[in-house]
Amino acid sequence: MTRFLLIALTAALIASPAAAGIVFNYEQTGSTVPSDCPPGFPAPPLCNIIDATGIANDVPNVIPGEWSVTLHGQVLFFAGTGTFSFDDVSTANNDFFGTWTNVLFPPNVSGIAHTTFEWTVTGGTGIFAGLSGFGTSMGDVVVAPAGFDSDGVPIFVAACPGAQPGLGSYCDRGLFVIPEPGTLMLLLAAAFAAAIGRRGRALSG
Repeated sequence: MTRFLLIALTAALIASPAAAGIVFNYEQTGSTVPSDCPPGFPAPPLCNIIDATGIANDVPNVIPGEWSVTLHGQVLFFAGTGTFSFDDVSTANNDFFGTWTNVLFPPNVSGIAHTTFEWTVTGGTGIFAGLSGFGTSMGDVVVAPAGFDSDGVPIFVAACPGAQPGLGSYCDRGLFVIPEPGTLMLLLAAAFAAAIGRRGRALSG
């Protein structure tokens, strides 16, 4: 039964038109402003409330307009969660939004920390209207000074070429997969059926 279900789901996915979803790479740069967490939480850097703003474009820039990106959330013990919005500032109004989680790694000698993100798209407008999906990305953010000048003033670098130097400077590169809701349900069902199949084989073995 499981084998038949997997074959049926695979056939349905193959038959689904390519235009049913939107898949694209993107790049963004911006700045993050950290603040202290509410009373009862650890002090920075173990806990921070973050508000980030940036500018993003798809690669190779075929979707009309560009996105003004905003993120808000909390990073606790170097793992974060929050909400995001990619707001298309052009008349095309191709916005999308949702939630994110991330992991922040220790900084290097330049004060730059590597980070990975998981994105969950819950809605949108324009070409993303009525769609949901997911994304993954890797980035870098400046969390500490690279050194100090002769007066003891901290020196902050840029997170990557093209970004502005400073504390909170960040760069992010990733992939979004935003299919139609029906296609997303098929993908989830296929993954669930595959997991049941593996469990059944393990029990029979």
